[in-house]
Order: sequence, then C-alpha cells, then structure tokens
Amino acid sequence: MKCFFRIALLTFFIHSAIHPVPRAVVMIRHGEKQVKDYVEKKGKKKPKYTAYLSVKGWMRAYALVPFFTEEPDDGPAWQSINLPSVFGRPDFIFASGPAKAGDSLRPVETVTPLAKILGKEVISSFTAPEYSELAKYIMNDPKFNGSYIVISFEHHHIPLLAKAMGIKQAPKTWGDVFDRAWVTEFDQQTREVASFHNYPQRLLYGDSKN
Repeated sequence: MKCFFRIALLTFFIHSAIHPVPRAVVMIRHGEKQVKDYVEKKGKKKPKYTAYLSVKGWMRAYALVPFFTEEPDDGPAWQSINLPSVFGRPDFIFASGPAKAGDSLRPVETVTPLAKILGKEVISSFTAPEYSELAKYIMNDPKFNGSYIVISFEHHHIPLLAKAMGIKQAPKTWGDVFDRAWVTEFDQQTREVASFHNYPQRLLYGDSKN
C-alpha cells in the first residue's frame, strides 16, 4: 500500500512538472489614457492619445496596490472580491511591452506601483500581439506551476490571451472600460479552469458597481 501511494505521489509530481499550470491568473486592462490632442474626423473631434497613463490612469495604478495586496479591516465590501484573502500576494507580474519606440507604455505603468511594493519585476518581454507566445510561456514553464499571476494588457488582446490560455469562459470582447478584473482559477490536478469571474474593481469614482 505504501509503495502504491509513493508511486501515485511520484506520478503526480512528474505530471505537474511536465504539465505546469498557474494556481490563479488575474487579467486587467491598463489604466486610463493620456490625451495628447483632439483631431476632427467627419465633423467630430476625437481624442489622440499619448503612450502614457493619464492622471486618472495613475490613480488607478496606485489604487490597484491595495486591491492586490491588502485585506481591508471591514471585509471585502469595498471591492468585488477580496483578492488578497483568497490568493495572497501575486507571485509574478506581467505587462504587454512596446514593440517599438512610441508604442504604449500604459500596461507597464499600470502595474509598476504594485511591482515596486512587492519588490518584483514587471515581465514585459511580450507585446500585445504576442499573446499566443505569452500564453505558451505561462502555461508550459514549470516555474509558474501553482503560482498566482497578474497580467496587465491591451484590451483588444485580453480575450485572445484568455482563449490561448484555455479560458473558454472569458467574454469574447473586453469593452471600452478600465475597471474590470478577469479572475481565473485553475484546477491543479486536471489543469482545467476551475472558476472564472469578471469582477468590477470598484477603485475609483465612476467605476461600475457590478
């Protein structure tokens, strides 16, 4: 019996090493954009953006620190889910990086305050169009097995990244909003999605309530 148990345990650890999977992944969109100018198109003025966060975007970036790290004294009422009590603090922080000079730095900026508080690196070696490569990296590298990961990304590519990671429950589009958090838990034995939730951040004035 003991021999059988040892073999089963060894098989489980070998399987885990060959097929690693994170414990949880939270995807967010970068914070609000900084407006550079307005251009007129078809009689309407439309904003032209810089590569950086606006003041509100930076407010969101700093508000995300307690969202991911602190357990409020009065429970989770101030936000949709008390992430720190459920998952602890993030083990790894990813952000889509710029492909060339002048490309958006907003995803990196959005998680920079969080990374500094946690003393961690923002991994930004993948651009938004390289979502497939990022998914393969996270889902196949043993160092991410059982880890809790936060990903800050460009919103058009977030659904594609989720699909590439096998998260079939995720919506097909993100929408033109900045205040959501897609929270996915993976079953450590089956490597399948155990749960998926599209939560409101509830961090700044005007954020959605549910």
